[in-house]
Amino acid sequence: MEALYDSGKARAIGVSNFSTKKLGILPIWFKSDVLKNPILNMVAEKLGKSPAQVALRWGLQIGHSVLPKSTNEGNDQREL
Repeated sequence: MEALYDSGKARAIGVSNFSTKKLGILPIWFKSDVLKNPILNMVAEKLGKSPAQVALRWGLQIGHSVLPKSTNEGNDQREL
């Protein structure tokens, strides 16, 4: 898969059906404190959006598939 990514034939390498504990290497996005990032909060405040909305939009704009997940139904609706 890395060869496909390096050659440009794949935009990303994804994983599914693995717990974060099993993956071992985790980007900061798996940590809940990412939404407390001061730059993210500054941008969100300036745009009148939540930090989660800004983070989700940024992921989409750089070409990632973004799958928001929340245990709070109200958050689910705001993040769409």
